[in-house]
Amino acid sequence: MSFISSFQSSLERGDGLVFNVYNKPAKNDEGTLVLHHGIGSSAMTFALFCEQISKINPDLGLLLYDARSHGRTVFKDPEHINYDLSLDSLVNDLEYVVSQMVSSHEKLLLLGHSMGATVVSNAAAGVLKTQVKGLIVVDAVEGYANQQLRSMSSLLLTWPQSFASLDDAVTWHLTTGHLLRNAESARISVPACLKKEGDYYSWVLDLKTTKKWWDSWFTNLDRWFLSAPCARMLVLPGTIRLDTELTRAQMQGKFQMQIFNDSGHFIQEDIPRNLAECVSHFWSRNGHPIKVIPKFGQIRQ
Repeated sequence: MSFISSFQSSLERGDGLVFNVYNKPAKNDEGTLVLHHGIGSSAMTFALFCEQISKINPDLGLLLYDARSHGRTVFKDPEHINYDLSLDSLVNDLEYVVSQMVSSHEKLLLLGHSMGATVVSNAAAGVLKTQVKGLIVVDAVEGYANQQLRSMSSLLLTWPQSFASLDDAVTWHLTTGHLLRNAESARISVPACLKKEGDYYSWVLDLKTTKKWWDSWFTNLDRWFLSAPCARMLVLPGTIRLDTELTRAQMQGKFQMQIFNDSGHFIQEDIPRNLAECVSHFWSRNGHPIKVIPKFGQIRQ
């Protein structure tokens, strides 16, 4: 059982969508870190990261969930076939979960990985902007992501449709698939992306069926990230060429950038402790406004 599993609950919405949620309440007005995973993944991708950041900052609240059609988030009616993975639907889901699980007065730190970065950036620049005090994007750059999506169809053809066992699935992610580098994390995150069908384990979400949304998932990511009225950080694995807009903004000091050369795409899984320290330092600098105590009776110089 992972650390975050002890905070697991379910949240049913009026349309019958039942979110699989993990919520660790904040203490001492520390605020809540809201995490959104990427496409094809699940909340369990953040399991080890959550454990590490809770050791560093025990008062920080944590809120994460499986997005629709991912992990253990399902429609109550098994006949329901609403398969809408548009950005608007994902942002609306985020807003709903936050509104139900966190006080409207609580300050938020949003972190999104890959496609989840567009979801949290959109929300930070829009529906949640009054609460959000910090925004972190993990391995998502608009131009680079859209370029990678052009080869997604051919890449998915090399992926197995099913696995004989969970151990086989974990091994594939660590070796042949080259998706993950941390075996401990893989043993937690991989099973959450699979479902048992007969004698085999197949993907909860078949990524090939999501192609019609690919062009929209990263569109306007840069604009939303830079327009969010809060502190911002971009976390990347190694040197990735930034878009012109991001390069200009980075040179102007409009956001912090952190590069981890010893990680792959899933930074939160490959090096959870390093990312936890990075996020904790970012929040300690930006999540606590300086309290200015006026000194009455003195003449300002």
